[in-house]
Order: sequence, then C-alpha cells, then structure tokens
Amino acid sequence: MDIKEITDSEIYQKLQRILPNKYLVIITCYLLYMIFLDSNNYRSQFHLWKEVQNLKKEKLSLEASLEEVKSKKEQLFSDRKKLEKFAREKYIMKKDDETLFVVVDQP
Repeated sequence: MDIKEITDSEIYQKLQRILPNKYLVIITCYLLYMIFLDSNNYRSQFHLWKEVQNLKKEKLSLEASLEEVKSKKEQLFSDRKKLEKFAREKYIMKKDDETLFVVVDQP
C-alpha cells in the first residue's frame, strides 16, 4: 500500500473544482439557513401571512356588523315607542300597573 502525499495545493485545486465560487457557496448556505432553519423561516412567515389575511376578513365582517348595529341603535333611540316595544319584548319589562304573562311555545 502506497501512501500518497497530498499537498495543500492539490486540496485547494480539488475544492476549486467542487466549489467554484466561495461567495456563491456562502450566499447559498445563508439562503438555505434563512428559508428552512431560522425562526422567521418561510413556513412561519406563510402561516403569519395567512393569519393576517383571516384577521383582515374578520375585521371587515365586524365593521359591517358594527354599521348594522349602529343603524339599529339609531332607529331604536329615534322613537320612544320602538324603544318601549324593544324593552318589553327583549327584556320582559313592564309598567308598574301591569301584570305580565309570559307564554312559551313548546316544540
């Protein structure tokens, strides 16, 4: 068995053939790290983006329901009879001289 001496220049030449540009290797390693291993990787960023989209949809929905509630409130407080009817039906309120009977439908 012959032991062949490998000089530093031979190692460097072999590495040059395998890794032609050290900057390309460094940038590739950095990108791989950022995409897969970092805490702000692509997967977590995608999940956060989806969550933001869902929250935006929910915000639009809540804003629409808020406008609806504001219009109902405006209608309710604009007329005293509507307010009294709402209080009687929703909260089962009555006047002092009235007797209240609640009828519940059985399914």
